[in-house]
Amino acid sequence: MSDKTVTFVSKAHDYTESNPEFMPAFLLQSDFDLDFSNVTGVNPLAKLALSIANNLNDIAMVAGSEAFFAARAYYNNVKLGDKSNIASARTIYAELQKRYPGKKKNVTPATTPAT
Repeated sequence: MSDKTVTFVSKAHDYTESNPEFMPAFLLQSDFDLDFSNVTGVNPLAKLALSIANNLNDIAMVAGSEAFFAARAYYNNVKLGDKSNIASARTIYAELQKRYPGKKKNVTPATTPAT
């Protein structure tokens, strides 16, 4: 619930206690009390958990970006080694090239001339 909604529910809850004559017959005060207590107890924890989850996601994104940068730099050096015919670079390059998430070269199919 948003803060505005919590404020509305809180005020309505206060009124059900001070003016119970308006409580609909199908609602029990004890159920409303329990639900309101749960919401006011859980909301701060939910906000904290969401904040922690967002921070963890931010950390993961930054760390992933930095790790990918390092991997690309290494890959590019291995690629240069392969172009320079360094044997140990050829094996590493072949393996990393299969896994590199970059663009794949599009192979254009041969077209048949119109007759």
